[in-house]
Amino acid sequence: MVVLTPRDAALDVETLDFDMIVTTREGYIDIGGMGVAYTGKITSAESLGRILAQARMLSGMSQRELARQLGTTQKYIWELEAGKPSILMDRLFAAMRATGMELSATVTPPDERGQD
Repeated sequence: MVVLTPRDAALDVETLDFDMIVTTREGYIDIGGMGVAYTGKITSAESLGRILAQARMLSGMSQRELARQLGTTQKYIWELEAGKPSILMDRLFAAMRATGMELSATVTPPDERGQD
């Protein structure tokens, strides 16, 4: 089972398996149904893709729906979520490591964004 920490705690999304259902325990959140925002540390194209996929699923969108909304293809969304290697991503994360920069993302459920 994967347990995620609340919004204020750092979360290394590289260690998560988003196909698993997370159950609520005191001090933790439930990705499967509670809809509580959380923050994850992004350390690679793969971890960025995983948290993007989680945010998309939490929003109730398919890859095709997101692609249509963004004016791109489902294949491109799949590649982003898979963390497909690219020169841009490789250089971005190399620059972040070299400068000591950290990147995090907060996934906010639709109900907390004022949407259904």
